[in-house]
Amino acid sequence: PPPYTCRRQRQMCIRDRVQLDLDEIRGILDSRLAPTDLLLVLAIVLDPRLLLVGRRPVDLLPVATIGVMAYGVALALIQQGDITNHAFQVKFFGAISLALLGLVAATVCRRGHARPVLRALVAGTVFWTIVSYVDWKVFDILPFLEAKTITRFGGMQHDPNNAGSLFAMVLCVMVFAGGYVFESRWAILATFVTAGGGLTLTYSRGGYLALGVGVVAGLLVSHKSAERMVRLGALALAATAIVVVTGVAQDAIDDFSSRPDNVGGRNELASAGIDAFTESGGVGVGLGAFRAEEGDIIHNTALWLLVELSAVGVALFLAWCILPAAALLRSPPTPRALLPALFAAHLAMVAASVTIEASYQRHWWVVMGVIAGTTALA
Repeated sequence: PPPYTCRRQRQMCIRDRVQLDLDEIRGILDSRLAPTDLLLVLAIVLDPRLLLVGRRPVDLLPVATIGVMAYGVALALIQQGDITNHAFQVKFFGAISLALLGLVAATVCRRGHARPVLRALVAGTVFWTIVSYVDWKVFDILPFLEAKTITRFGGMQHDPNNAGSLFAMVLCVMVFAGGYVFESRWAILATFVTAGGGLTLTYSRGGYLALGVGVVAGLLVSHKSAERMVRLGALALAATAIVVVTGVAQDAIDDFSSRPDNVGGRNELASAGIDAFTESGGVGVGLGAFRAEEGDIIHNTALWLLVELSAVGVALFLAWCILPAAALLRSPPTPRALLPALFAAHLAMVAASVTIEASYQRHWWVVMGVIAGTTALA
């Protein structure tokens, strides 16, 4: 193999050894909390009104999420006798941080600042995609970032499938509201190239599915669907030509064919999850209990919630999917031009939930917050 590959493999081996040595303190390090959560807390401290919650069902989603995850903790204590560090720190406290993010995004958008929120999301994605690509292919500039796989691009999210959902969502926003997010055509072009290239290099079937579902959903609610279809067709043809000429398409096909056990492994996890749910008597095994038993997560949001939280978890998942979409259709956002963009981005994440734990993707919570905030102005 080329020297770069050898060096990367050695680094990954060293990382694995270090992780084994840190087993005693992994409970402290293993967390969904990000450094930017400190800024979120600081903003809340400086302006507690950021946590004001509306009365509509879509406004109550973050609060309901915290409540359901607390129920999951209690269920794990009853069913298993204890709660794992991963479940408590990553699942429970991680859900709290995501819910706070959704609440703050909704409040900021209710104050009429949807554009800065979306611009920060898109611009941040572009910037960190470039940085993480340099770290992945050129030289290590981020010592804390290690690629999960050598052949697939995971961006700053480590996991290619999670990164694929982010790129798909950003592309949906830009397809239908690129001119709203950025005035500069160069900025719009740079976003399409960066996010489109990032999505392509993830080789994520779930990310490709999310983009397709999102674009179709956006077209269904767009008033300029015919014009957009022509533009999208031209864009798709150009993108297809590029990936074919550069050999990326063949690389993707080779990557898909080289991991046939991926689908089989996920099916086995799903089957094990159903068995665990049945053995629990239909009440669920409790938050984080399945991962503790099997050593891996179920890569399907609805099934994960069913196995661990039973009907309560499934009801929460349906609320995540239905309430933001219903709010958009019932009370179009302000400005109305955001309707197809937000609808597409939301449905893209719903589609991505088939292959990942979409509920723990921060970008989905930002979009749900924007939906709640902009539809409240209608």
